[in-house]
Amino acid sequence: MVHLGRSISIAELRNFAETGETSRQLRWYLNVANLEPERFRAVLTREVTLNLQLVDRITHSVPGEFFLFQLGQIIHTPSRQANIQALRSSLILSVSEDNRLSLLEFMENYPTQGIHVDGVVLARTANRVRGVIDNIEPVVASVEEFLGGLICDCEAPQPTATTQ
Repeated sequence: MVHLGRSISIAELRNFAETGETSRQLRWYLNVANLEPERFRAVLTREVTLNLQLVDRITHSVPGEFFLFQLGQIIHTPSRQANIQALRSSLILSVSEDNRLSLLEFMENYPTQGIHVDGVVLARTANRVRGVIDNIEPVVASVEEFLGGLICDCEAPQPTATTQ
């Protein structure tokens, strides 16, 4: 297997997130991925609020470990060993301080020296997800159209006063 790749340091990503300035290396990646810098910056810094105990419980459950296994096919340790543990650790560390998680914080808390992202698997997964969404949208529209005739979005009738 041939490995082609370049590295971006977390410090470069942090600087980009804070200042908007791109390094030469980051510009290369953004161009290859056809990403707008501001959109990528928003993805890096967007925070999601999560409950620490819930994250801990979910990542230790069978469905949670399956999700981490699948994610580990895209984001993994340099040795491809202990991916589930590394992903779980990064999630828990990221949420533990303030119950918030961002992609940048996740990467900063990743427990190994490097994080490998398999761009081919990521692209394939993104295409599959896009395909599922494209196939679901017409179905959802049809269901909404069908239900639209059955569900009234009108005001409830007001009770009338009766005189005796």
